[in-house]
Amino acid sequence: GTEATPGRGEQDRQDIADCLEQRREGFAGLIAAWSKLDTNTVVRATQAAVLLPTVESCVDELRLSQGIPAPMGQKAEIDAIETQLDLARALDFTGRFDEALQQSMSLLPRVEALGWRPLEAETRFLVASAQLHAGKPEAARDEGVRAYYAAVAGGDERRAMLIASKQGTFEGDRLANPARGREWCQLALMHLEHLRLGGTYYEADILANLSGVELRAGKLEEAERLGQRSLEIYRATLGPAHLQTAAAINNQGAIERAMGHYDE
Repeated sequence: GTEATPGRGEQDRQDIADCLEQRREGFAGLIAAWSKLDTNTVVRATQAAVLLPTVESCVDELRLSQGIPAPMGQKAEIDAIETQLDLARALDFTGRFDEALQQSMSLLPRVEALGWRPLEAETRFLVASAQLHAGKPEAARDEGVRAYYAAVAGGDERRAMLIASKQGTFEGDRLANPARGREWCQLALMHLEHLRLGGTYYEADILANLSGVELRAGKLEEAERLGQRSLEIYRATLGPAHLQTAAAINNQGAIERAMGHYDE
């Protein structure tokens, strides 16, 4: 069952049900994207499964998004856009980057017409992800910044935290600018602290991204420390058998090998 936030009752249950339905549609979109199998799609299948948002995050989204109302009378349009975003996200997950970029960018005019900043932030960051994967890193960097601004302007601090964390990876690792990557990850940790999410898988995600930035910068001991803490949190929150935990173990192994610790 779903646990409602005290004082909201039925509306909370409906919001969680809507979130779960969105998760289902996201998974359906991924299955649809897999209908065109090729080598790239098969190689990315496990990674795509890891990147799917957890069902548990629906409760977090409800708790952290109170006071960010959607425009009145626009539910049908918002739902339609979310469905198309799910498809674009699935295309991105499965390696069909040009299609993902075209799909996500085509939604921006509709999103801007709505004027709902949280949805704008979600859309812009998906555009940024597709741009990065399609080989347009500078455009991805700039779109990611716009996505972060939209999240902050819309009062969606949870999304601002997630975007800042990913932006740290974009700039610190992919664009080889560790100083900027650290700044973004520290910004994400600031949001994490304000939201009182320390010790959750959100912290593990941020620390994992920061570990990658430090690895890119050649600071292996710091990368190892951050990666180990991230792995500990994943194990405690998601369990030892979760795909994200397995990915963290693999990342930590790469750091150990870079340090010459081949027996660990």
